[in-house]
Amino acid sequence: MEKKQEKLFKGFWGDNGLNDEITKRQYNNIEGLKALIDEKTYWHFLECLPPLRFDGNVFYISEFLTGNLTLRFWKEDKCYFCEVVQLNLNSGEW
Repeated sequence: MEKKQEKLFKGFWGDNGLNDEITKRQYNNIEGLKALIDEKTYWHFLECLPPLRFDGNVFYISEFLTGNLTLRFWKEDKCYFCEVVQLNLNSGEW
């Protein structure tokens, strides 16, 4: 895989958001794309599907984008983030 991206997108939805960038790239070369998101978006993804590996601050969304790429969400201080990451499931997680 190519080197991870460094750009931090502002938001998940909307103009120039992370979702737009994933769509623009047609799900190619998206690992490492990262966004600063709001609390509402964090909770939306936490509550829409059962999360994978939720530890209170970090969770992975159980619907994969493509192959073994999914979204990781986490809180740092009072900020919320989302990143496209590679996740290999363990037995019992699928």
